[in-house]
Amino acid sequence: MPPAFDWRDRAAVSAVRSQGSCGACWAHSTVATIESMVAIKTGGHRPLTEFSVQQLVDCSGEDNKGCAGGDTCAALDWLHKANVTVQRAADYGPSLDHAEVCHAQKDALGVQIRANYTCNK
Repeated sequence: MPPAFDWRDRAAVSAVRSQGSCGACWAHSTVATIESMVAIKTGGHRPLTEFSVQQLVDCSGEDNKGCAGGDTCAALDWLHKANVTVQRAADYGPSLDHAEVCHAQKDALGVQIRANYTCNK
């Protein structure tokens, strides 16, 4: 084990994003987790893929209420149960400081959540 290890050195942590006046920290943390897990799974050999926070704000079900709050575990559960593809940020559109109507595309490029994660509520 090395004396220090930093995932930023392995391109497995995305840059900090601002949620503005939107209370969507749950969506930001969910997407940052997904980005890091994809980077770690692929070995960090490609640039970090930025996925859409706005898609979760606009579309997420379960206990998530867009800019009015939500929960990372509920978001992961919803993504898995609904078989949702989290789109790349460049494809879904920029993050806004408010929720809009969901415009996710069924055949979009992105990533899906499998059941092999642990989320303690």
